[in-house]
Amino acid sequence: MTFKQLRTLPVAAAIVVMTTGAASAQQAAAGSTSAPATPSRAWVVAGGGYVALRGDCETCEGDVYRRAGGVLADIGFRVNPRMDAAAELFWVPSSTHEGVTLRSTHLLGVAQYRPWVRHGFFLKGGMGFAFVKNWVYSTSSSEEAPPYTTTGLGLTYGTGWAFYPTRRVSMQIFGAHYVTTLGNLTTGTETTVENVIGNIWVVGAALVFR
Repeated sequence: MTFKQLRTLPVAAAIVVMTTGAASAQQAAAGSTSAPATPSRAWVVAGGGYVALRGDCETCEGDVYRRAGGVLADIGFRVNPRMDAAAELFWVPSSTHEGVTLRSTHLLGVAQYRPWVRHGFFLKGGMGFAFVKNWVYSTSSSEEAPPYTTTGLGLTYGTGWAFYPTRRVSMQIFGAHYVTTLGNLTTGTETTVENVIGNIWVVGAALVFR
C-alpha cells in the first residue's frame, strides 16, 4: 500500500461513520413516529351549574320550586374512545322557603357515551343513591315538609357537548335531570306523605381531564 493510499483511509472511515450515524438517527425517528405514547385512561370531570328543584308526591296539590347552584365531580376511566365510566358526586345546597337548610347529595355510577369519536355530542346516564336533608313538597300551595333526613334511589340522564374531546384538558357543557325516589315519609305531625319524588334539573359546564 502506497503512502497516498494510507492518507485516504481516515477520510473513508469518517464517511462510513457519518453514513451509519445518519441511518441510525432515521431509524430512531421512524420508530418514535410509529409508536406514540399511550394516552391516559383516567377521566376526571369537575364543574357545576344552575339548578331547579321540585318535590312531588301522590297527594300533593301545589308545586314548590327552589333554585340554587350545584357542584359535580366525576372520577373514573376511559372504557374505549367513545365511552367513559365513573363514580359521580352531585351536591346541591339550598334552603326551603322558611329558611330551613336543604341538602341533596347524589352518589352515582355513571357512563358517558359519544356516538362519534371526534365530535363532542354525548349522552349520559347513571344510578345509585341519594342522601337528602329535608326536601320541598307541598300538600297545598303554601305548605312544605318539616325537617327530616332520608335516603333514596337516585337516577340521572342527560346530554351535552364536549369541546375538543380528544385533548388531555377540555371543557363540556351539559344538561341533566336527577330523580330521587324517597318513598313514603312520615312528617312531624305523624302524617304519612306517599310516594315522594325529588326532581332536580341542572344546566352547567365542567372541565374534563384525561
